[in-house]
Amino acid sequence: MSEPQKVQNIKKLPIEPCGSYVLVKPDKFERETKSGIVLATEQEAQREDVARVKGTLVAVGPCAWGDYIDGEPWAQVGDHVYYKRHIADMYKDEDDIVDGKPQKYFLMNDLNILAVINDER
Repeated sequence: MSEPQKVQNIKKLPIEPCGSYVLVKPDKFERETKSGIVLATEQEAQREDVARVKGTLVAVGPCAWGDYIDGEPWAQVGDHVYYKRHIADMYKDEDDIVDGKPQKYFLMNDLNILAVINDER
């Protein structure tokens, strides 16, 4: 088994994942369409659910990917990723206010990162 990764962060957060956990910042969902139509509450909730399946990997615990594939990471800090829905613990950063609310992050096991999204197509 290779050496575990050191914890890496895009920006300093008051929380760092331990063990094989990773921290993901969910994508922000748009509250209006490109043409300027404001979305209804039900549509907004559905779009938010979709947005929360994708996000940016912002921190990696010291043992992430250590037990799998010879410890080779399948995602790096800064990658845009798909992750399993409804499996993570939510963390709200009260010092980072977005649209009047604390920024949300999801803390999850490394296995819940399902794919890296290639945004350069």
